[in-house]
Amino acid sequence: MPAAAVIPAPIAYIKVVAVKKLVVELWARLAGPIFSCTGLPT
Repeated sequence: MPAAAVIPAPIAYIKVVAVKKLVVELWARLAGPIFSCTGLPT
């Protein structure tokens, strides 16, 4: 039984990491041109 409870944890962690990665990538694409136009450091 304990093994079954341990399995979902890494899956949930991987999902969170994947979502964070996607959000950061999306934000970088959207904010990138704005920062380069205004001359702010990226």
